[in-house]
Amino acid sequence: MSFSLYPWDLYLSNPDGTQTIKLLSGVTDGLQIKWSPVDSRIAFSGTLNEQPGLYILDTETSENPYRVWMNLVDFDWSPDGTRIILIDKMQEDSSTYILDTHK
Repeated sequence: MSFSLYPWDLYLSNPDGTQTIKLLSGVTDGLQIKWSPVDSRIAFSGTLNEQPGLYILDTETSENPYRVWMNLVDFDWSPDGTRIILIDKMQEDSSTYILDTHK
């Protein structure tokens, strides 16, 4: 059985483990999670509240994560953090897309 099927929570803390806060809970089908290379955002591919997709969460504002893609995907940030490139394997041809990451 894959551990990605189990729900997981996301915590943020100082490097020494102090001031730990829960940012998010109950994500399943987790494929990837990656920090933006330039700011406080985290992107993850998984299912949240029974809605699969690619989500972005701002760790400074602690706003709810917003979904930028409707399927579970492989992805990576651009070096400047303004875009995400993704491969949607749910498409017949495993299409590649580039998304602007700002709301």
